Amino acid sequence: MQVASVLLYFFLTFDVCSQAPLDDKTARMINKAVSIGYQPGRGSIQSPDDIGKWIQKLAEGGDAESQHDFGLICEMTGKKEEAFRWFEKSANQGWTEAEYDLARCYTLGIGCQKDSSKAVEIYKKSANKGNKDSQVMLGLMYKNGNGVTKNLNEARRYLKLASEQGDGAAKAYLLEVDSKSD
Repeated sequence: MQVASVLLYFFLTFDVCSQAPLDDKTARMINKAVSIGYQPGRGSIQSPDDIGKWIQKLAEGGDAESQHDFGLICEMTGKKEEAFRWFEKSANQGWTEAEYDLARCYTLGIGCQKDSSKAVEIYKKSANKGNKDSQVMLGLMYKNGNGVTKNLNEARRYLKLASEQGDGAAKAYLLEVDSKSD
């Protein structure tokens, strides 16, 4: 847990002071840490490790967002099976980012056996709720025929959805798909 906690601590102490825009996940983690009492050197969270411990407590209490965040911490620290379990708990509560990461686990065999059909099922569930990462993955799977029958129309559909949400990679993949024909 220490590596992930140190990274989060870095984000909290340095990115907050910079002028660069934060990505959504980093901003959410910062807000979560602030909401649970983060103040460098003061209060209940005094070190990077304390952040991970508090996120774990919130996860154990059933908070879907924290379960996902703690799953990410577990994955970053090599605890793949534990990460899978936290993603699954969060996804079962409908947290779309956790659904994406759970599907990614099934795709790559992270903490579980590879299962393309299960991955596709979960990606679709998340994509249909608007998760652009899942939309991109489905688009690529349909584009290349990985885990599904190759279908450029479906690839276009999912990549277009992600592209409309501003995903730059989806835009590039969409151009590639549009240059091909079925």
